Formats: sequence, C-alpha cells, structure tokens
Amino acid sequence: MHTLLYESHDLRIEHSQNASSAATMQVHPYYSLIYLPVADGYYHIEGYRYPVSSGAILLLQPSEAYLPHLQSTHEQFLIQFTENALHKNIPSLHLQLTEDYHNFFRMLFSQLLSSASTIGTSVLTIAFSLLTDHHFPAISSKNLSYSIQPLIQYINQNLSSDLSITDLCEQFHLPEPHLSRRFKQITGATPWKYIQTKRLLLARQLIDGGLSAHDACQQSGFADYSTFYRAFRKFFGASPTK
Repeated sequence: MHTLLYESHDLRIEHSQNASSAATMQVHPYYSLIYLPVADGYYHIEGYRYPVSSGAILLLQPSEAYLPHLQSTHEQFLIQFTENALHKNIPSLHLQLTEDYHNFFRMLFSQLLSSASTIGTSVLTIAFSLLTDHHFPAISSKNLSYSIQPLIQYINQNLSSDLSITDLCEQFHLPEPHLSRRFKQITGATPWKYIQTKRLLLARQLIDGGLSAHDACQQSGFADYSTFYRAFRKFFGASPTK
C-alpha cells in the first residue's frame, strides 16, 4: 500500500508498506530522505549496490537515481524536500541506525501517519540533526562483477555532450545488448531513458537558477527545442517556461 501523506512546495511525504518494489528507475528533482522501519534487501543507487535492513536511512541528493529491491514485507517513509526546508548543507548519507535510535525514529516517523501536514518539517529537522550529529554505522556499497558505475559516472559528467549508445558501447568495450540488459537491471531504465531523464532534471535545475528555457535546452544536451519541450512537459507536467 502506497500513501501520499503530505505535499507542499518544499516538502512531500510518502509512506508505503508491503508494496511491490519499483521495477523502474526512481529519481526526484529534490533531496530524498528514505527511512526503512522494516526492510530486507538492497538499493541500487547510481550504479552502486547498498544492502539494507530494518533501521536503514538513505539521504540522496537531487537527481540521484535509485532502484529498490526489497522483500515483500517492508515499510518505507520517503521525504522529498528542497533546501528551503532545512537551510543547511545536506550531505549524502547511507546509514544503519543503532537499536535505540531505530526505535526512536520509528516512533517519530509513525506520527507522520496522522499528522504529516503539521509536523512534517519538524520531523525532517529532528531526523536530519540526529543523523548529522551522531556517528551511525555507514552502509558500505557492494562491488558488482558486472558494475556499470564508470559508465553512469561518465554519462552524468557529460550530459551536455553527444551521448550516442553506439559511442558509449565502443568507449566502454561493451556490446549493445549486454550494456542495455545490465544497465536496466541495475538502474531500472534503458541507457537512453536514463540519459533523457538526467538531462531533463539538469534543464529544470538550470531554469530554476534563472536560465531561459532555450539556453537550458542547449546546455542540458537536447538537440532541438521541440523535442525538449515535449519531453519536459510530459515528465514534469508543466512547460519549461512556467
């Protein structure tokens, strides 16, 4: 079951329990705090694999792509927020709460189920302060024999360049069927869908920073404005000029 608990301009809070793990890439334009009161499985985050269990906390940067693989019995809180919600430097975190703090977080987050609209920002502030003030064990990423992380890193560093699948296959010495299969297995998206999504998120960031839609289109790697406009409107539900 998946429930939207609260949504505003700077804050969105969701809760899911025993829902099927998403088979497609998850990516958001804002920061994402993921708390797992009950979990067993792993998350693929930008090509890295992070094993998770009950009490895991993940704090992701805007536009970081992830794909959860969780057992059928699990519970998750997802808080998406902008910098305006905290007004602090926000690092990436992959942590495992100790038992005492896990019990506290579970009690704290459970209050969101009935009062997210009134205490959502307070819960986020308390959680962030505890996570950054205490030294919780870090969740280490696992190396994969079929890792495509170097390819993902290259794509993210070259979004404004011409990124053809053929050229990527040649550069990383991978046959196209193998690359596409492994890429979708780890990210939940085809290579081209991943590239387009990341370009759209980059364009939105540029527009939010004051750039015109046409300049954002060019600087985020789109070949023509009409293609960019249609893709932006479909992804965000609004035109890039709004």
